[in-house]
Amino acid sequence: MSQMNYTFTVNGEVWKKSHLERLEYERNLHVLHQMKRHGVEIKEGDATLTDDEIDHLTAGKAWEISINTRIQYTGDKIIELYQDSLAKSDAMWRELAFSQDKPMRVSRCNMSVSGVSLQEFMMMMRSMQDDDRVGLSAHPEHFICNVAFDDGKLCGIEPFGMYGTPTLCNVRVVDISELGQQIRADRDPDYPVSMAGRAYLTDGVTEINTPYHQFKPAADGFEAKLAVYWPENTPVEISVLTKPYFIPRTAPAFIFKSRVMLFRRIDVGVSQHICDQIDVICLFIQIGSIGAAQLMRRNFL
Repeated sequence: MSQMNYTFTVNGEVWKKSHLERLEYERNLHVLHQMKRHGVEIKEGDATLTDDEIDHLTAGKAWEISINTRIQYTGDKIIELYQDSLAKSDAMWRELAFSQDKPMRVSRCNMSVSGVSLQEFMMMMRSMQDDDRVGLSAHPEHFICNVAFDDGKLCGIEPFGMYGTPTLCNVRVVDISELGQQIRADRDPDYPVSMAGRAYLTDGVTEINTPYHQFKPAADGFEAKLAVYWPENTPVEISVLTKPYFIPRTAPAFIFKSRVMLFRRIDVGVSQHICDQIDVICLFIQIGSIGAAQLMRRNFL
């Protein structure tokens, strides 16, 4: 396989591997503290860690303990522990009242990858469906709920970075024709592959956001324009999309540790042009089959 290289352009600035690794470290510590507050024992071997001891973990050890802890809390178990926090997020999204017919905030990032084809990238993403540890290694904030979806739908808990409390939501893969005029106007004809979704609270009525991602093959890789559309008054601190970069994973050797973490800029308001850079995490880029515009069939927190 060719040497893999990648760049992420956020608000005109190229983000490097060191930026992403630092944020991963912060996110892992954040989630460990958050789980502890929700009643989860954070353990290193047989020892239960205090908050101070969590803060003394190295980046590598924080990843290890985070993965080993989160893999024990899946499905209804983690939903029950977080139920009060989920209720707070429900109230926030109902108040924000998202609509594609209103002004929206938009999170955007341009991604360029060489050394791996678009098809190979899709295979890496699919590996997350078969190995929970791969999925957990890709996302510091996510918990796996072992539910498979075969109908273009995804139900999970999305943390949106480190702002507020996680959100329990349903995501439905949609055709581009189901998107509003403002979003369809962003279509780039040079990017032949695209996928879109619409996210709702579990009431099935309150819409949260709309992801719309566009891809095109390149000579030695691929390029992507990734976007998520949010309610106009969404806090700029909320994390909205994925920050992807890829690091080879040795167990098994053919699986890449695809820490799909894209940084975004949020464009505040249609006429305001006030741009606030925010980091964003999202489950929508995990695609089982881009050609069929299918999201990855996995429940995440």
